[in-house]
Amino acid sequence: MKMHMIPNRRDPPPYSSTDPLQATNGITNDRYTYLNKYNFSEIPTVIVNLIRSYIKLKTKKRRIPPSAEELERIARGYVVTTGLDRFFPPGETRLRELATRAATLPKKSSRQESLSGPKQVKDLMTLGLYQTVIYLDDSGSMNNGSRIHDMKKVVKRIVNIATKIDPEGISIRFMNARDDSRHDHICRTSESREIMRKVTFGGLTPLGEMLRKKILNPMVYDAVRSNNMTRPLLVSVITDGKPYKERVDTFKEEILECRRFLLRKGFPENAVLFQISQIGDSEDAAKFIKGLDRERDLRSILYCTSQTLDVQLSYYRRRKRDMEKWLLKTLIYPMNAYGDRRNAN
Repeated sequence: MKMHMIPNRRDPPPYSSTDPLQATNGITNDRYTYLNKYNFSEIPTVIVNLIRSYIKLKTKKRRIPPSAEELERIARGYVVTTGLDRFFPPGETRLRELATRAATLPKKSSRQESLSGPKQVKDLMTLGLYQTVIYLDDSGSMNNGSRIHDMKKVVKRIVNIATKIDPEGISIRFMNARDDSRHDHICRTSESREIMRKVTFGGLTPLGEMLRKKILNPMVYDAVRSNNMTRPLLVSVITDGKPYKERVDTFKEEILECRRFLLRKGFPENAVLFQISQIGDSEDAAKFIKGLDRERDLRSILYCTSQTLDVQLSYYRRRKRDMEKWLLKTLIYPMNAYGDRRNAN
């Protein structure tokens, strides 16, 4: 809809004292003074009323929550399109259980709940298809500034988001910690807070080496060989620097080897998707992530977040509900991007 722009000094006034539209509608300045704060004072009243009607109509539509049947149908369509049938074959009940929990979320949520809108519920359904693993940088450089504090906040929010409809919880792994193999099925923010409280930040950044050792070996390679990989995997990496104590290409090579392994074993490449985000202001980390983003071989399975997480935390400091919406979009971006590519083909 084309709207009139606010006139400059050379433009004639939009209304004269004898304007027929204003006169026939009996408009008074006192009645419509509240429009001034929205810069509607120079917009014809007919257009303003049309805008109001359109907003009310769209708002009414958005408030209708999707049913469990609709959510299950959407999820089934995504599964078929992206080749995840092996994890969710026809007749299995997991999709229906996720859809049932997702459909009841708007009914149980308070006004403060940020993820109960129809779009967010559908996004949570997509996220629920994957087992979420947070892979955290606990190197010594994390002690700079507020990086540790910001990471704790992000982890807490990811746990809160990822467990809205998924009762199995998430997993947390660190690059250097030796006792993190038990950090599975984290369902409550209090559990993640206790884990983050106990971790010691020190050491280097063996990003690719520990990805293979702590995540890919036990959760993918061993699980596939033992026929025990029952869900696709989302690996969300949070780091403040580029790899150290290993070649800079190791992380990339481990991701590509994971894809080759999956394809050899008859799994779709999107059975494991990756995401990497920066925390802190390291130029080396930013350069490293931008380099990954330019790798054509990685684009279908790795998503590089453009904004640093601490900057986003600061931006949404007083809008926590918007922060959770942004973080949910960030988490599901690899799934949506992959689905869009398959639909395009």
